[in-house]
Amino acid sequence: MLRLPTPVFRRLAARLLAIDDRARSSMADDLALGRPLETDALCGEVVRLAAAHGRDAPLNRRIGALMAAPRTMSAAELRSALHQ
Repeated sequence: MLRLPTPVFRRLAARLLAIDDRARSSMADDLALGRPLETDALCGEVVRLAAAHGRDAPLNRRIGALMAAPRTMSAAELRSALHQ
């Protein structure tokens, strides 16, 4: 596919990268249905692995804390919360 002429490649790639408007992530479904989120399994594990190696993972720690009590945030609010 990479050897195709650029215009043909772009057309095919656009179709491959298109996301269905009805597509939802499993975490979005869990959040909407009030189920526990995978945040600890994802971000929490990064934090634990970092600590085990004497490192810190502050961004993953903040994401975990934000997701522990999820609420609707604007993009600007989320950016601000993650960069504190």
